[in-house]
Amino acid sequence: FPSHDICKIERDRDTKGSRNGKAILNEEQVKEIKLLILSGKTNKELSEKYNVGNHIISNIRHERNWKHVKVN
Repeated sequence: FPSHDICKIERDRDTKGSRNGKAILNEEQVKEIKLLILSGKTNKELSEKYNVGNHIISNIRHERNWKHVKVN
């Protein structure tokens, strides 16, 4: 680990998902979104359903965010 990663872990600053104060969605919603993506829903449909921007859904779809949420 680079030293800054160790510091984040030691200080519990590695806030993923809904533990991040700026999170709009929670883990359960993201899991639902990932399942709906697999079923063929579009970013537009999902962004309207969850009242978030298209870029939020796109980031989930391309695993830029919420990588820790698994759909298995």
